[in-house]
Amino acid sequence: MNTLLRRTAGFCLLLAAMIARLPAEVPDLTAPRAFTDSQGRSIVASVVSIDVKNVVLRRESDKKEFTFPIISLSPGDQVFLAENRAALGKATSAPGPTPLPSRKVTGTEVAKVKRFAVDVFMREKTGNQRVFRWEGRPKLTTYPSEGGMSAFGKTTYEELCAAAGMAGPAANGPEIVLCTGTMAEIQKLKQKLAPDVDRTQKWSWSYQWNDKTRAYLAHVFVATEEDDDPNDRRLVFRGLAAAFGCPGLSDEFPESAFDKKSKADHLGEIDRQLIRLLYQHVASRAGKDAIISAAEKNWAAMVAPVTGEGAGGAKQ
Repeated sequence: MNTLLRRTAGFCLLLAAMIARLPAEVPDLTAPRAFTDSQGRSIVASVVSIDVKNVVLRRESDKKEFTFPIISLSPGDQVFLAENRAALGKATSAPGPTPLPSRKVTGTEVAKVKRFAVDVFMREKTGNQRVFRWEGRPKLTTYPSEGGMSAFGKTTYEELCAAAGMAGPAANGPEIVLCTGTMAEIQKLKQKLAPDVDRTQKWSWSYQWNDKTRAYLAHVFVATEEDDDPNDRRLVFRGLAAAFGCPGLSDEFPESAFDKKSKADHLGEIDRQLIRLLYQHVASRAGKDAIISAAEKNWAAMVAPVTGEGAGGAKQ
């Protein structure tokens, strides 16, 4: 009996030691939990993103997102965020821009790209026109908030943000407002939101400086016939692309969504590279010469070494 007891006790000790060595279950830090502010108000929300000063929370009840200064939360919540900031940052960080496919780039292509970039970035190439691009990820607001064309607009917005390399939450201030609906609805929205915009056009876009937010505000108006009309989707795509700094069309690359004859409502590979060029290598308010220089210096290196003629010898 004593031998049996000793064996049983030994087995229990061995089992306890084995269990102790098992890795503890890692809690899901991004799962919804209760957060309370310094005034005692609580919401159930999940962490979308976090930095040293602020945390973005997505409320569980309606999926709306709110930015809170961390110091405005309860001491317990501040401790939770401080202890888990590194892990939360990794868990909530958006993926970086999709790498461009590797391929050979010839000097002939670079020469075409210089014209292509000027065509697309500068709708009018006369006078003192300058490039516009966002300095941070803009917020997107849609009217109506739901519906097929608004949903398509949100998908297109995400596609353009990814091409520009804009990951994570929107910056405070800059905003794009996309308005779709019947011509009568669009005319009313133009009168309310941007009275200087031509109300007779089926689609239009404009920028204006918002003194309240100290940032640019872009309006895109598209009169749509129905939610699934391909021509209307093309116009929504064109309007949002213009709001991202690509208002023009070109005839340099037939495969591009910015080709003058294209009916595409999404970016092609060459379009993604073009937008990446704009947001990584062209300064806001740059002119034609700066665009050409950026294309010549950077286009080939973005995907593969230049072969053949070489960029330096390509003619504009």
